[in-house]
Amino acid sequence: MCFSNDSIEKQIYEISERIQKKSLYTVVRIDCLGEETLTLQKSHSSEDVNEIMHSEIPVISKIILKDKNDNHYTIRPTSLGLNFAEGKLTYNEYKMQEHREELKGYGIFAFILSFFLFTGWIFVTYFF
Repeated sequence: MCFSNDSIEKQIYEISERIQKKSLYTVVRIDCLGEETLTLQKSHSSEDVNEIMHSEIPVISKIILKDKNDNHYTIRPTSLGLNFAEGKLTYNEYKMQEHREELKGYGIFAFILSFFLFTGWIFVTYFF
């Protein structure tokens, strides 16, 4: 059975494209993992941005948006970032929900880790 091992990267690119197309803001810069950044000029059309995003670049980690008042917003290419870019969330709501999801992930990790530690402790005390 074969499967694509770059599915996460493809999903990030798809969300980044939707952010670029549906955003109420202007995409100023795209930061990638590592040291690479893509600065977008006003002369770039949406086709140029899509071509840049599909070229051989590392995984996109952040997208910098700018509103009409020159306020810059840093978002991640996730569904929450897309909701912010479409205007469904304010930046503060976006940051709070992002923080909640991060805490939820830490909680799930801690639960799984404690489950395995507890199961191991039960196994050791029962058989030895």
